[in-house]
Amino acid sequence: MKKLRKMFENDRKNREADGAALVMLGMMWLMLDGMMPLAITFMAIGLGDIARGRKEKNR
Repeated sequence: MKKLRKMFENDRKNREADGAALVMLGMMWLMLDGMMPLAITFMAIGLGDIARGRKEKNR
């Protein structure tokens, strides 16, 4: 999980947009047979990025 996160780590400016893109990518892969673990991983990384981006905006 940490290796995947480092591969897709994004800059702080577009963290919410990149997180939304990862969630969408995960949702597309969720429909494919056998890709559910990878889809859930991407969705979790994306949701974490969205939450982190909003947390930084509120500071």
